[in-house]
Amino acid sequence: MTGAAIPILLYHEVSPRPHPAFRRYTVTARDFARQMRWLAALGYRAIDMDTFVQARAGRADLPRRPVVITFDDGFQGSADHAAPVLRAHGFTAVFYLVAGLMGKTSRWMASDPGVDLPLMTWDTARALITDGFQCGAHSVTHRRLAGLPAEECQAELADGRKRLEDELGRPVAHLAYPFGSYDRAVEDLAAKAGYATACSTRSGLSGPDDDVLALHRVTVYGHDSLSDFVCRLRTGAAVRERLGRAVAGFARPFRRRGGSPP
Repeated sequence: MTGAAIPILLYHEVSPRPHPAFRRYTVTARDFARQMRWLAALGYRAIDMDTFVQARAGRADLPRRPVVITFDDGFQGSADHAAPVLRAHGFTAVFYLVAGLMGKTSRWMASDPGVDLPLMTWDTARALITDGFQCGAHSVTHRRLAGLPAEECQAELADGRKRLEDELGRPVAHLAYPFGSYDRAVEDLAAKAGYATACSTRSGLSGPDDDVLALHRVTVYGHDSLSDFVCRLRTGAAVRERLGRAVAGFARPFRRRGGSPP
């Protein structure tokens, strides 16, 4: 694997009509299409997590501009509105599925943020695989794994993987932690359950020394402009976040001296 950091993009829902309570994590279908057109025009090539692992181990070459595109939660909207755009550009992606709630709704969001969105069915997931996409695990019921009793955490991880493999008819070796919730004990249980990688919600590009069981990702938000998207892709942060950090860094010496920046 090259020494360059790879962006692992994190999406949740893609919809032409975002639910107001979930707007922060919903990219409109129009914005998603613009983002994918930009990636294609600049020569980015999407890879799946198997290729990511093989390249990291030095067993596979990467394209000149690799990107991993991931979707958490398995929302039906992502299958309906993101998958066709991805197919049109020849891009693959990884859909992380909540094995115990397939074909149901996102009941973990019913109280906060107060929205219950439809999740894809097993047939939809199988169709995604047939079209060249990859499916990974997102636990059985989308619980926060850090702090769970070890037996319950192990069940969420191991049972989720087994259910996916039984229903999809192929190995499942990749995980995304629900809510980004994990600690060292959860990582150990993920390794014990047989996962080769696990994605966190830690913000940033994934460098060659990134922990494979706590990979950094770049969350794409519903309010991001195309400039924000491009900046996130290349740096792991949006334009305003980069400017904020730069201003804070510029002001810090003045604060230490009791003064203020000019």
